[in-house]
Amino acid sequence: MNAVLTNAVTDLLKREPAKLVAATGIFFHALAKRHPQRSIDDVLESDRSGVWGNEAAEGYGYPVLRSTNMRGSKADVADVAWREIPANQAAGCALQTGDILVTKSSGSSDLVGKSVLFIQPDDDRTYFFSNFTHRLRPNAKLIDAAYLAWFLRSPQALGWRYEAQQNAVGLRNLQTAEFLSQRLPVPPLAVQKAVATYFDALEAGKKNNVKLPAELTEQRRVVARIEELAVQIHEAHTLCQLATQEVDALLKSTRCRLFSEARTAGECLFATMVVQIRGRSGLPLKEYQESGRHPVIDQGLQLIGGYCDDESRVIHIEQPAVR
Repeated sequence: MNAVLTNAVTDLLKREPAKLVAATGIFFHALAKRHPQRSIDDVLESDRSGVWGNEAAEGYGYPVLRSTNMRGSKADVADVAWREIPANQAAGCALQTGDILVTKSSGSSDLVGKSVLFIQPDDDRTYFFSNFTHRLRPNAKLIDAAYLAWFLRSPQALGWRYEAQQNAVGLRNLQTAEFLSQRLPVPPLAVQKAVATYFDALEAGKKNNVKLPAELTEQRRVVARIEELAVQIHEAHTLCQLATQEVDALLKSTRCRLFSEARTAGECLFATMVVQIRGRSGLPLKEYQESGRHPVIDQGLQLIGGYCDDESRVIHIEQPAVR
């Protein structure tokens, strides 16, 4: 994996599940070796930035999608902004199923270029998009909209920012020309649709019986193995968390018992020390210091008759603290 793709993977993991980053990266890398590539600009019917207008009461004017509506893989039409859109702009900025919205400006550089697919809801409303977003309208004769949307969620689709930008870290606005100049593999439409359907099932966590071309058999096997490992890692992480919680509960219970059985203030201090140094008499001084030697514990040693032999560098505990 070259440095550009490595940086893109790292960046993309900030907002995409690891299994999708791996799957899209693997598939589009394989497709690029077997099929001709075209620039995004070449496979679009049109593209343009959005509009904004005066604020309108809900139900009046038009619903406008903002970057906050770009959650997940599909545009979310909940909590839209209602704005007054001039008639001379309305016709050219109305969204239709298959349009792709791209974040054009953001306070976070990793969100610039984030994209979602728009599917027209069954609510008889005409939706628009804000001036902080950019709309891509794919040419249906050349590219499947869902396939293009998935490519834009791949590591390859972030490569442009490292290849074309002088200051990728400080990137805050979409460099449209560079973004649209990036190239993607364009296999036959049937292959595009199958790949997009496969990714949809993968994201949904459904049983993936999508029929893919034979050329992607190995890539499918690798992704399946990655999924298996991801599940195992998740299970191991969960078990580790449960074990940690049980150990913490046990230690808390032990400390409470020690404190409840301690008869004097000195014994309480010693009980604290016992927990910290695991109750070992003859503990080497160096280990005691590294375990977090504290004046309170030193005072506890004095109260219970314990002492630190500087000459032999050993701590001696001569009197038990609890019954």
